[in-house]
Amino acid sequence: MNEFNSVDTLVSTALTRNWCVNPACTTCGSFEFCNAIKTFPRDKIIEDLRKLNDEFFIMNNDVFRLIIRECSQLPLGGDLLVALDGTPAGEQLQKNIDYANNAFERWQRNEKLRATFESKEAVEARKIERKKLREIATAPHRERKDLNKEEITKIISIFHSTSPKDLLKIAKNLNTQIPMRTIGGLIYKILLDHYKKSPVPLQDQKIINELSDIYSGHWKKLAQNSFNIPRLKMSKKYPLPHFLFDVIPQAKYTRWLSAKAKAHVKRDQQLQSDITEIEYKKRIHEAVTLSEGKDAYTGEPLDWSLLSTWDNDKAKEQGSRYKSQFALLPSVDHVSDRRGPTEFTICAWRTNAAKNDLSIEDFIQLCEKVIKHMR
Repeated sequence: MNEFNSVDTLVSTALTRNWCVNPACTTCGSFEFCNAIKTFPRDKIIEDLRKLNDEFFIMNNDVFRLIIRECSQLPLGGDLLVALDGTPAGEQLQKNIDYANNAFERWQRNEKLRATFESKEAVEARKIERKKLREIATAPHRERKDLNKEEITKIISIFHSTSPKDLLKIAKNLNTQIPMRTIGGLIYKILLDHYKKSPVPLQDQKIINELSDIYSGHWKKLAQNSFNIPRLKMSKKYPLPHFLFDVIPQAKYTRWLSAKAKAHVKRDQQLQSDITEIEYKKRIHEAVTLSEGKDAYTGEPLDWSLLSTWDNDKAKEQGSRYKSQFALLPSVDHVSDRRGPTEFTICAWRTNAAKNDLSIEDFIQLCEKVIKHMR
């Protein structure tokens, strides 16, 4: 009768029960898998690690890192090098330690990237880009100067004689040669003052968002300002995206944003020493806004009501049954490899766990292999 291998048992159990095995997980900390490791004697695990072949580490390096972390008395597992010497596990452990110790070289690369970003040429290029954006933003004002003044006066008279609650519909369907961007500038203050006194109807929100996407200018400014009037005191810098209205309060979104930024900074500082929470909050907020509330990889609507509702006690008690309820929990995913400028995107926790540290191209290839094999 063959003696069982504790490592193989851990891997198969994790797959069967859908446990998280991400060493850098900021949601559950791979709680279930780490607890399972502790059920085996340390010497037994080390003995079974020596039996692993090279193929194991191709897909299971994260599992290996978690096991080393739980069995080692040193942060990187250096005390296990002697015990695993002469085995594929020992070679993989040495590779992982070397990667972690090469932080200085990665810092040097980041410094070169930053020097390039702050060079005179790059600064000048950004100035030219900002100038172009200012020209686009001020285009409505230049257009107004070229229009027939009598027609503008007539339109303004119509707007001032119309009830503010009906103004948006009339402006959208107005038959005139005046550009819609200019019309946005003419009615911006009237509508903004109106929405300060009463909530913005859902239909008006849809119209403003539609015109904002097409014409930008004052329509975009109206979309940014009018929807957040009741919440301006709570967060001017990171306003609640429009698709989260009536889903979660601004305060909860702000707390979640701060917690995610802090967690990712703590993890990434090993690779990039110059990152800040403020910078990460800005980038994560931009990713949330661009997501429109959907998974960037699958297009599924995310369940934003699940934010900050994870309960470790329930997770420990109910296991994978409890975890499955959080499949569509919004999570923050690194698009970059964390060695260069960091980019984020928003996806479901389930998607993030499946993608892990894979690049987008490798993730797509993996999904295609699964589909091809299962059909």
